[in-house]
Amino acid sequence: MAVKSIDILNMLVFQSRKRTDPEHRNDSEKGNEKNAGEAFHLDFGDGINVLIGENGVGKTTILKMIYAAAKNSEKVDIIVNASLPETREIPESMKGMLHAISKVIDGTVVLEKDSFYVIKNGGQKIEFSLEAEGLRKLGLLWKLIRNGLLEKGTILLWDEPEANLNPEMYPVVADVLLELQKNGV
Repeated sequence: MAVKSIDILNMLVFQSRKRTDPEHRNDSEKGNEKNAGEAFHLDFGDGINVLIGENGVGKTTILKMIYAAAKNSEKVDIIVNASLPETREIPESMKGMLHAISKVIDGTVVLEKDSFYVIKNGGQKIEFSLEAEGLRKLGLLWKLIRNGLLEKGTILLWDEPEANLNPEMYPVVADVLLELQKNGV
């Protein structure tokens, strides 16, 4: 079940601004202030939705609220889902994404005795904790796709997908996200 909208009933949102004398603010600045804790409503479109704002304004908090709301109706914990058995059949639409991610992480992801590993294309088995964080993020995405959990109507919440990711990988992440959107995620 996809989250189509959310009502934020009580959240403080702060915006940094230069200190100015209150008497010298223009009328538009005075009229745009909101009371602390004022409710607001967010509508989400189909496909990819991006929250953009300064640090500390509540983007991650909103994602956590969506996660909490979705958790009541479906399993959305990434580690639990990545630990599930792999599907036997991978839809054709997902094979290209798996290949693209495998190329970037230089292998595939396996779960053995409650630990994740990347089996590198050369045969070397690397524990997840020894991989760069950006590669681990892509590895978990690979595992979710491989487990058949990113299908039409599912929700993927990804806070700061660019964080700790080599900029050379940005196009791959963008392509995978757009492909997931085409598939109804």
